[in-house]
Amino acid sequence: MECDKRGVNAHPDWCDAAKVPGVPTWVINGHQYSGVQNLKDLAKASSYKGDKNFKYVYMPIFFSQRTLYFYPTLHT
Repeated sequence: MECDKRGVNAHPDWCDAAKVPGVPTWVINGHQYSGVQNLKDLAKASSYKGDKNFKYVYMPIFFSQRTLYFYPTLHT
């Protein structure tokens, strides 16, 4: 779900109601994980059964004034 009001199909009111502390945030089995997380940790928390040979590729996601942010994305 998109929490940023500037995002496509955003629902910041839903995020406020769910008390989402920031982005990224995952809710897995009722437990909230906030901030950048290791994909292996998220896979374990979610009981993910697929390939766990994750490769991190850092790609630009968005600009904020003069700052370019990079976040890890899953590359298969």
